[in-house]
Amino acid sequence: METTTEQALPKKSKWKKRLFVTFLILILISVAYVFICGMTYSTGTRTGIVIKLSQKGIRFKTYEGELNLGGISEGDGDNYANRIWKFSVDRNNVAYDSMTQSEGKH
Repeated sequence: METTTEQALPKKSKWKKRLFVTFLILILISVAYVFICGMTYSTGTRTGIVIKLSQKGIRFKTYEGELNLGGISEGDGDNYANRIWKFSVDRNNVAYDSMTQSEGKH
């Protein structure tokens, strides 16, 4: 009987180790995912007219917008090629306070 209980212990121990390693790997992947999604890719400013601002997302809610940077006159000055810059804002106070008030203004 002693040999049976001694053989059962290593199997339970291996199962617990596998569960712990799997759990640890899942936690590391989750931390890496949150770190990558929360990174700032660039900083700076752009000047133009906010032409669109809408809230999107199911899990990570962000405000997606478009900024008309102006255009370059081609030829006689009647035709402008608009340059649209798409952006994303993840903070509610920035999107509501400053962007919605400046929407349509230069």
